Amino acid sequence: KGMTKGSRSKASYRFLVVDDDPIAAAAAASILRGAGHTADILNNAEGVVERIAATKPDCVLVDLMMPNVDGLRVCKVLRAEKNRIPILMLTAKAQEAEKVLGLELGADDYLPKPFNPTLLRARVTTSLEKKRLRDLDRVRLIQLQTDKELLEQMQQRLFETTERAEKARLDMKENQEECPHEDLTKTYESYDYDGYTEYITKFNCNHCGKRWSVEGSV
Repeated sequence: KGMTKGSRSKASYRFLVVDDDPIAAAAAASILRGAGHTADILNNAEGVVERIAATKPDCVLVDLMMPNVDGLRVCKVLRAEKNRIPILMLTAKAQEAEKVLGLELGADDYLPKPFNPTLLRARVTTSLEKKRLRDLDRVRLIQLQTDKELLEQMQQRLFETTERAEKARLDMKENQEECPHEDLTKTYESYDYDGYTEYITKFNCNHCGKRWSVEGSV
């Protein structure tokens, strides 16, 4: 999406206006284009889901009541397909019950006819901002899940490494054999920190009562 220098409010978006009334559709598209956006028009809802999939608009304005396929059906199908595109229902004042149903089916907002240009621009801006925040939250959740999985892997790796080291230490103490510092060093070879392998091997050797030198002799 192109963004003009300056604020987010000047971003340019692509809209799809679906209304069987050509005059109403043209009016809505004209208001959106006047705000610097791109607006496509469909005068019936047949094939609208496929059109959305092909052109990927940022927001769709769809008339609530149309012959054959209406706005409620469009909304229901899009949400069933997990498509979270913002949907604004275009409604007449007498369609109060249908407005509620549209919102329950997943519409983001509704816009009464005849259109008030200021209200139309405000409603689409709010709907797009809500989607932006939802997408941001989704990215954060994915990142948190990834971090959680990485932490669990690190914890498991540390547990297994510590368990092997403890077993080696107990075996050395029980058998009173020479400290196998080379085996301990291999146990910790997965850690890349400078000096860590020497430190942890020396620590384990000290616990088993053997002497340690940097050269590895005991």
